[in-house]
Amino acid sequence: MFPKTKFTCIRKTNLIHAGIIWIALFQINATAHAEKKAPVPATQEIDVILPGVSSDGIPAVLVESDGDNSKIEIPPTVLVHRYYYTGDRKFQGPYIPGGPSIVVANHPKTKCRVYADVQLLPGAPEVLYSKDMIEYRYGKSRILVSFPHDGGAKVSYKNHLPIGTTFKNATAGTAKATVGLISKTGVPKTTSRVFRTVGGYTYDAGKFVVGKSKQLISNTPLSGLLIKDEAELEYKERNRKLERATEKILKTGGSFPTNQ
Repeated sequence: MFPKTKFTCIRKTNLIHAGIIWIALFQINATAHAEKKAPVPATQEIDVILPGVSSDGIPAVLVESDGDNSKIEIPPTVLVHRYYYTGDRKFQGPYIPGGPSIVVANHPKTKCRVYADVQLLPGAPEVLYSKDMIEYRYGKSRILVSFPHDGGAKVSYKNHLPIGTTFKNATAGTAKATVGLISKTGVPKTTSRVFRTVGGYTYDAGKFVVGKSKQLISNTPLSGLLIKDEAELEYKERNRKLERATEKILKTGGSFPTNQ
């Protein structure tokens, strides 16, 4: 009897110790989980700084005088991720007008502020934070801003269609990222800076690149990014409106010779 009672007491003691350890581990995990929670509501995660929009909701067209010529450009939208990186999480992002944009965030490793030139889609994407990436999800399309260990940022475009293609290091330095990024066929026609001059006016199709990133998109067509996506129609309509606005500003019905 006595040995059995002694064994039972020891087992109970061990169970109590195990319970205490389990509770301690649970509290540690709960604390770690709490630290990963957003310090603010999802609506305050991202500051969207708009450069100004026209009456029809598209980014405003700016005309700058440069001697005898005038330059037409579209300033980028700026997205400031104030709380990246403070843990892995997912939240509904704010409405973004799309087009040329600059993503601003602190590098998770170097802690230095990073500026990434990105061509975003219009809409309110789902945003995911991980220890080395910010991901924007537009339905089946993905736009990824990754942070290498040695600093800086890389942008890639991806879709989850059956024939998916990832475009690495493709930035908003595309020549037609603003006007005609998605042409009538859905495929960019050029990958270099384009200057169009008519009647003393010069349109710089790449001027929105603010020098933070100088990479240009590869020759791989971008049509796969928006294929079968409603955003493609929005982009086409937006570009048509922008082209009409440009024609109105230039007050000419002539053709646009291209000088590369």
